[in-house]
Amino acid sequence: HPLFLEELTRERIASGDSLSIPSTLRDSLTARIDRLSSGRGIARAASVLGRRFDRSRLLQLATCSESEVDAGIAELLEAKLLETTGVDGGSTQYLFRHALIRDAAYESLLPSDRRHYHAVAAEQIAHSTKPGALDGDRRQQLAMHYEGAERFSDAIKTWISIGEMLSRQSYYPDAAKALTHAIKLIQSRLTDEEARTAELRAHIAMIAPLVALKGFGSPEVLALSTRSVELCNAGVSMADHCIARYALWVNRRVSGNTNELFAISDTLTSLVDNTEPRHAALIHRMRGQAYFDRGEMQ
Repeated sequence: HPLFLEELTRERIASGDSLSIPSTLRDSLTARIDRLSSGRGIARAASVLGRRFDRSRLLQLATCSESEVDAGIAELLEAKLLETTGVDGGSTQYLFRHALIRDAAYESLLPSDRRHYHAVAAEQIAHSTKPGALDGDRRQQLAMHYEGAERFSDAIKTWISIGEMLSRQSYYPDAAKALTHAIKLIQSRLTDEEARTAELRAHIAMIAPLVALKGFGSPEVLALSTRSVELCNAGVSMADHCIARYALWVNRRVSGNTNELFAISDTLTSLVDNTEPRHAALIHRMRGQAYFDRGEMQ
């Protein structure tokens, strides 16, 4: 690897020992960062922002003075760990010269410092604009910072909102990826009623992307819609009841399992008199189509 050869040469020059060979590239990069003075802390703080970052955001994140931040950046530039990529909005943009350099700095952070920096970065984004006005990239950064700060409930809500937004824009593969990540977080980090509510929202949001990618009759849609129906309870909105059961109903119909259509729609029929016209129309359609498919026209 070219970067490994470069780092090996630097290590030998810095140590003055021709026999001192780091076992991995990561070891060499970590050693270089550790030898820095003000640049060490700045590299670690900046790594939380990703491989690319700008000076203004780093100033808000760092726990030292502006002059110390600039001194650290200068040391990192001198060490060829960073490079300048331009100016955007009046703030200088920087780039870790290689993703592995950023990773080495990030992994050298203490867990408590990592959580703190991610929490501060999340608050910066959350308060920089109205939540609904965040674009996709900023929303994804927010979700990742919430996750890094171990604010898992906030991270899950944000990942779900990303999936919903991408689904509305018909970016179905990306929507499915975001929602799958949200579901994994729910299953590993949340418990009890909070998990049930979040999982239902994620499953309902996943239906449209999965139908677009796999088709209504796929086993994946069957599993998803079945689980969505299981998650529905008395406190769930009629819209969610209808979406979950309609997805399952269509899956069974296109798969040729018409005998199951009445059972699926029956749970909604008792609610038809107390729901909105659009939901009532869907329920009647499901029921009427089930009769039609069975050949009962009266």
